[in-house]
Amino acid sequence: MGRACAALAPQTRQELEQSAKTSCAKAIFDAHLPSAGFLQIVDVYGQRSPVTVDRHLVTASLSPGTDDQYVRLVEVGASGGLVLYTLVTTAAGALFATVGVLVGGIVTRRAQDRQWLRDQQLVAYQELFSHYAKFTMELRRAHGDRRGWDYDWGEWNAALMRVSLVAPPRVATEIDDFGRAINSFLDQAARGRDPLRDPLSPEEFEQARQAPAEAQVKLVNAIRRSLSRDQDGLPFGIGG
Repeated sequence: MGRACAALAPQTRQELEQSAKTSCAKAIFDAHLPSAGFLQIVDVYGQRSPVTVDRHLVTASLSPGTDDQYVRLVEVGASGGLVLYTLVTTAAGALFATVGVLVGGIVTRRAQDRQWLRDQQLVAYQELFSHYAKFTMELRRAHGDRRGWDYDWGEWNAALMRVSLVAPPRVATEIDDFGRAINSFLDQAARGRDPLRDPLSPEEFEQARQAPAEAQVKLVNAIRRSLSRDQDGLPFGIGG
């Protein structure tokens, strides 16, 4: 793994270590990178390099300082052996550049995929907690003002569905517990008591809300741990 790390561009190596929060060698080992297959074509022009491996095309950049000569390798023979077609720079430099391009391209793609999933998770979590805060506040005001109330439960169910698509298993388990606690809360504060004719007192409302409030803290802490191992758990809830 050390040679693979040495072949990476410094910026790629730094991004990999920051994303995985560990050393480059361990990050590459933990990534379980698939076999690249047979190298077919490598074109290096300056610091830009399209690389074709089997049926996959990877476009990557060579690190500053790499010879900006033209190197081309083509695949020949059934055994998949490589023959040098045109060589203008040194063979060793070409091989190290190729390793850097292949590993760097795969690792960068993995990092981009992880960042995309993280962004989708954050949006889904924010949407879920936003709906919870809105209908809880609306129901609290309805009981306090002795009036009717309504909410778009289709949006709430859609938010639950969206978050279940991107949440890791441990977070999904806490989301399920959170949903069950909210359902119990609604049995007490919405289905069992009419805010217009038989409103809950502020003390009764807070007692009914205790279960979802505790489930919310557990869910928030599960989310924090899934996003970063350095995140400490919160002993209390915020909002809701």
